[in-house]
Amino acid sequence: MSKAKITGLILGLIALIAPFLFPMESLWFPGAVGLGIFGIAAIFWIFECVPIWATSLLVIFLQIVLLSDESPIISNTRVEQLRLDQAYTDGVWLGPDTALEDSQAWVWNNNEWIQVPLEDLQSYSGETGIAVDADDWKLTYDGIPYSTFFNSLASPILMLFLGGFFLAAAAVKYRLDQNITRMILSVVGNKPAHIILGLMSITALLSAFMSNTATAAMMITVVIPLTALLKKDDPLRHSLILAIPCGANIGGIATPIGSPPNAVALSALNSAGISISFSQWMLFMTPLAVVMIVIAWRGLLWMFRTQTEQLRIDMSGGWDRSPKALATYVIFCLTILLWMSDSWHGIHSSIVAFIPVTFMSIFGTIDRNDIKKFSWEVLWLVAGGISLGLTMDLGGASWLIALVNWSSMGPILVIASLILVAYVMSNLISNTVAATMLVPMALTMGVTGAAGEGFDSVLAAISISIAVSFSMLLPI
Repeated sequence: MSKAKITGLILGLIALIAPFLFPMESLWFPGAVGLGIFGIAAIFWIFECVPIWATSLLVIFLQIVLLSDESPIISNTRVEQLRLDQAYTDGVWLGPDTALEDSQAWVWNNNEWIQVPLEDLQSYSGETGIAVDADDWKLTYDGIPYSTFFNSLASPILMLFLGGFFLAAAAVKYRLDQNITRMILSVVGNKPAHIILGLMSITALLSAFMSNTATAAMMITVVIPLTALLKKDDPLRHSLILAIPCGANIGGIATPIGSPPNAVALSALNSAGISISFSQWMLFMTPLAVVMIVIAWRGLLWMFRTQTEQLRIDMSGGWDRSPKALATYVIFCLTILLWMSDSWHGIHSSIVAFIPVTFMSIFGTIDRNDIKKFSWEVLWLVAGGISLGLTMDLGGASWLIALVNWSSMGPILVIASLILVAYVMSNLISNTVAATMLVPMALTMGVTGAAGEGFDSVLAAISISIAVSFSMLLPI
């Protein structure tokens, strides 16, 4: 193990145990533990002490052991007492002036104080502030059901991506991707500028429904023969190669299944009660992807000026007309159409995603050997991010955010700062990891009001997911 990984391992373990060794009066125990889990996850993800998907599994395990209703620690620390003069407003609940009145108790529930009969207090389990008298009050925490953390491994967002895996595998297996490439390139002609735009457009289109990495790997096989036709010192070789990763990263923002950071943003928003449909996402993101493709295209032409006027491309090939291929084409088109028209029929995009999973398996277009090649680790990575978001509202994120006076910056500057941090981080670490760390914090800033009035947490979350996809400064 390298020195960097050993350093990350030590720092991560320190971050995890710090809340137990150095309790903070302004942060209650579950919030501190949640902050410790976030700390070890962030450090392990950055230093990659273990595979990043393994860190996600560690997050789920630690949450079950330390924060669930089956945790031996929580069962012994369910109630903490705080004095009002020790509490603070950001992330900590302040009881009302009158606590007990006419056999009624004031209970903090759904972001507001309500009065409930004393005999009904047991029905308010979980994270609840109960006012006891004017000077003291209690925080009760019964733990999050352990099944909730396990459920993150089968989140509807992950089912959405699983459907994308089936579509992508079938597209490659039955040459749908190659035929789409041939169709578009046959239209753009032989001019280098048009070929570059065609390659970027094809890559972006495929990347909207396939893994960015898989799309890039596939399209590189199309480009390599083209570069062989050019002189070694021709700048066009650089343009042709770079068109592929640029197109893949940009195209990934166009649909919810195009890139894992999109899933991170959607799952966090869903947890906050905010639903964005497949068609709504595409309505806003596709025009942005088109604009960014044009900007990247013009940038490549400006950076790498070529003297080559024409480039001949072999367009030979044909469609696979076998029964399984035809079934694949029908299922592929049906799934895309249902995704794009979800505002009409109302079927959730995750349910639509299960159509290719089910019927490609039934018709045998995708077999178990194909399934073995899926990037299952991507699903586990996203699951860890979803699970981490479940405990971000226990107070740890609020306490961390309160260290900076965000409200003095103004909502626009706060969102711009989050975008900048996301962009810089994702040039150094996984795009998905960067989004997993920042999106829940952005939503917490909106819920707690730490970012001030006018802060749009939905815009912040989506902006972060876009920013990480645009980070292409470094080869890593």
